[in-house]
Amino acid sequence: MLTKVSIYIKMENQYYQDNMIDLNELPKIRSGAMWYVAILPVLALYLENYAINKWLGILVWAFALISCPVICYRDMRALEKLGLNCQNLKIISVVCPLLYMYKRCRLLKQSSIMAVFFTIFTVYAVLQNGFAVSLRVDDQTFINQVKYNYVANIDEFSDISADKSSNIIGEQIDAFINEDKAEYRVSADGDLRYITVSGSCDYDTVSGAELEIVFIIDYDCYAFKSLELDSVSLSGQALEGEKRQELLDVIFLNKKSSGSYGDSVSPKDSSSQYKTA
Repeated sequence: MLTKVSIYIKMENQYYQDNMIDLNELPKIRSGAMWYVAILPVLALYLENYAINKWLGILVWAFALISCPVICYRDMRALEKLGLNCQNLKIISVVCPLLYMYKRCRLLKQSSIMAVFFTIFTVYAVLQNGFAVSLRVDDQTFINQVKYNYVANIDEFSDISADKSSNIIGEQIDAFINEDKAEYRVSADGDLRYITVSGSCDYDTVSGAELEIVFIIDYDCYAFKSLELDSVSLSGQALEGEKRQELLDVIFLNKKSSGSYGDSVSPKDSSSQYKTA
């Protein structure tokens, strides 16, 4: 009896040894590439910051749109080699990576968190990419690009001191003119947008002089490429050279005027004796 029991136990042990699964020897299903696909829309949005024109923007999004199905297809082929039935996933992996990711999670009985992240990031990228944003651009967008931009971002003031680099264009102009609020107008010429800022000001011996500053924004329906000063005029007279630069320094850098404009600009009211310090 004991002998039969011993034989039975030995047979049971042998059976379990023969059928025991070593977890270290199981094929590993890696999901690193699919996590890369999940964050790819956000990565493309980040790379957009370095796309200085629409052609680079097209390159960034072409890379994202091509990479997603390629990676998904390679992942599907890897699952096939592990013996999983992926017959229904071949076309989906190329045509709709988002749907493929959900079906992959179900096939592997994994959490769908990766697919959820991919969905959220994809929707956000569709709404916030440069091409989608360009559809919502209007005149007010260009006005805001001037009004709320830093003086240091104007080409002529790119090398100003650190203590002046935080000066805001709109705030500096509003502080200089009399009405405390400048008027903005926008006109277009191809990719260029001309933003004209005007208002009444008191400058040197001139009271109520009409100030007009024209900015140029280069915008290619995808990226704001540059912000430049086009022209500066006072009471209808265009200023050039040192006179122009001195007035700009007074407006944007809060420098004191040297008083060199009094004879060059005719005041609207000759009886006015107003003079700024």
